[in-house]
Amino acid sequence: MNMKKQLFITLCCMATLPIFGQNPEQLITQMISLLDKNALQANFTLALQEDMIDDPDIYRGTIRMKGNKFHLSMGDSEVYYDGTTQSVYNDEANELTITNPTADDLAGTNPLLILKQFKRTSNIEFYDKQQAKDSYIIVFYPKEQYSEIRKLIVTLRKDNTLPTKLVLEASRGNVTTLVLTNLKHNQTMDDKTFTITTTQYPNAIINDLR
Repeated sequence: MNMKKQLFITLCCMATLPIFGQNPEQLITQMISLLDKNALQANFTLALQEDMIDDPDIYRGTIRMKGNKFHLSMGDSEVYYDGTTQSVYNDEANELTITNPTADDLAGTNPLLILKQFKRTSNIEFYDKQQAKDSYIIVFYPKEQYSEIRKLIVTLRKDNTLPTKLVLEASRGNVTTLVLTNLKHNQTMDDKTFTITTTQYPNAIINDLR
């Protein structure tokens, strides 16, 4: 076999290897580690779609996040999650609703929080071989046969492995899409950013559902 032919075969074989020498699970691990160690701030668009036919409900706002804690500000609503308790203030109704949300509840509010859980319970693959120029596209397929989630598609920036888009498809047809823009990490945030007290909204109607 001549050298040119051998080189051609070698290059063809290399093209079938995992993209850029990293497998998708390693990239997700890097992303989770980055989110755990650094507070993040971004603008977001959250789309909640009951099925693939109906138009989605669209919410826009800002997110601040540190570990599994977050604060969402969107329109007339403020959502605080301190790692256990979620508090939602609705300005229009002047109501403050307090719950201890389930993983499914959190997925509808902030799909970033289910990434750790999905990493343990899913098969992780590159979504397709035609990756975007500046992004990795990775898909989670739950191992559980009767999972309520059909798949989770995550888009990561190649330069820093920060997430820019998540698409969560439920087995019942619901689709949740979170798009992040103007990402800033290494932010300084006090834990008070993610908690709320009733004194902040002294005249609000309190719905404590814990």
